[in-house]
Amino acid sequence: MRVLICVRRLDRGGSEMLECRLARELTRMGIEAHLACQYSASMEGQQEAASRWIDEGVPALHWLRMDTLVGKLRAVLTLRRLLNHFSFDIVLTSTLGTDVIAAIASRGLRTRHVVALHDYPPDSILSKVSVVIWRHALKFADSFYSITDFVRHQTFLTLGIPLERNFIVHNSIELNSESFKSDRESIRNELGLNLNARILLYVGRIQYRKGCDILIEALAPKLVEWDASLILVGPAFHQKALEPGAIDYDEVISRKINQSPSPDRIKMIGWRDDVGKIMASSDVLIHLARHEGFGLVLLEAIASGIPVVASNVGGIPEALRGTPFTPVSLDDQEAIRSEVQRWLNMDDLTRRQYSEQAKQVLDYYTDRRRARDILRVLEEVVTR
Repeated sequence: MRVLICVRRLDRGGSEMLECRLARELTRMGIEAHLACQYSASMEGQQEAASRWIDEGVPALHWLRMDTLVGKLRAVLTLRRLLNHFSFDIVLTSTLGTDVIAAIASRGLRTRHVVALHDYPPDSILSKVSVVIWRHALKFADSFYSITDFVRHQTFLTLGIPLERNFIVHNSIELNSESFKSDRESIRNELGLNLNARILLYVGRIQYRKGCDILIEALAPKLVEWDASLILVGPAFHQKALEPGAIDYDEVISRKINQSPSPDRIKMIGWRDDVGKIMASSDVLIHLARHEGFGLVLLEAIASGIPVVASNVGGIPEALRGTPFTPVSLDDQEAIRSEVQRWLNMDDLTRRQYSEQAKQVLDYYTDRRRARDILRVLEEVVTR
């Protein structure tokens, strides 16, 4: 079997890294799985990332060059030539742009089209022209997989994707112990904190859907009492977006920080390559998303050994199933504060016991298990 996996970029992003690692795992299992990057090799960081994936065993990497409007128009022909030249059995896509061009490029070919659903669209964007086109393109896909049962049912309700052709394949993480190695002293020194300061951590895009404003409103009044700092790790989202409140949201957050009771205890530090080390050196991960298909950061926090306080929305309860972490309501700030304080006040021995209990779920969330699950979906499509 030959598979072409299309990704937005090759160097970062939860869903992007999942599909890049999928190409590596399928190749290790004897499946020829190529990668196709949505952009061109000239985009910052992509050439270096491409070399990494080739070094890790991915047999070939292609560029769809969708950086510009002309590139997007040409991408259909580029992709169709690739599908023909390499006689791919499957093209797998996971973004609105590549979903659409693959639906067009694969028409009339032997290549089957499988769509990975890493999220579910909010009602607010369903009438957008690009989303209407996307919904129409999905009708021609041969099969789908969703990262949670919640996403599977939401895409049935909002997009009409048949449940019988939409399989559940839960996410996975790379369990590299060196990535989650604690260094509390150096992290606190770097952030200008005293060595005993507690760190409440957020990791993810600074974006409306991630609820960073809720995070600040709920926790800022208690930071002095807890002797804690709130650290936000992640890039600001400046690109034009379908969802309301997505552009320049970091400015909204900056104002909230400045207006908070203790602005010196809240820091936005941007994207970091050592997120695992920062996690392992923190005290609690807080994830109060308004909209979330799964929440890979939750598994990463579990791997790092710190407790999780997360919102009870989307696929988060499914991602935390089997752990000692109970999702909280976004509407109840007192419940959020109480849950954070419970973990901060817990003695070290009990925290470690809960941490070890939570880590037991990670045996399931491996890249190899995920690749086997997806391979079953691909084989079913080819057989059908």
